[in-house]
Amino acid sequence: MSLVHEDYREHVRKCAVAMLKGVSLTPYEFCVLDKSGSTHWVMESLTSVIYRDKRAVLAYFMDVTKLIADRIRKLVLDILCYSKERDLEREEVEVWQFSKEVAILIEKRIKAANIQFITDFSYDAGYLAIDPEIIRAGLITILENAIEACIEDKRKERYRYWTLRNPQSRPQTRGHHQRRFYPRRRH
Repeated sequence: MSLVHEDYREHVRKCAVAMLKGVSLTPYEFCVLDKSGSTHWVMESLTSVIYRDKRAVLAYFMDVTKLIADRIRKLVLDILCYSKERDLEREEVEVWQFSKEVAILIEKRIKAANIQFITDFSYDAGYLAIDPEIIRAGLITILENAIEACIEDKRKERYRYWTLRNPQSRPQTRGHHQRRFYPRRRH
């Protein structure tokens, strides 16, 4: 507890007790100070074990300072992006190509979270008149929120699909989590 920043000691104590009692299974984050006095963010998980015929606590923790800094940086950039006023710059985009680009941008993060990611983009999905920069940012935010929800979902089954199909095509059924997006057709 001496490494834990004084502002987080009560939080760490409550989270550790809850985890050891089995009330919580979610790792918790807090600040620690290293020997030089530098602050680091860590994520910790605890479990009780028997060591040499006595009860003991086994703690796993990892430094997530860079992850937290990246989250803060992204949040600030999002705030700056959405707070400035600008006119919509509409373009007609091919839906399958745009969707594929978004999928490629987010795919590494999805796979890093150990989530199955299947894309099924129909080449004849049509066209949309959108501001690609704004829609791309919005879709990435939605998908990042979905990643966080999947990470917090402790069920073993992790079937999550982002499927794009033409309404005239026969839909494939892959499970009740499937989502379909039906764009307007270009005339």
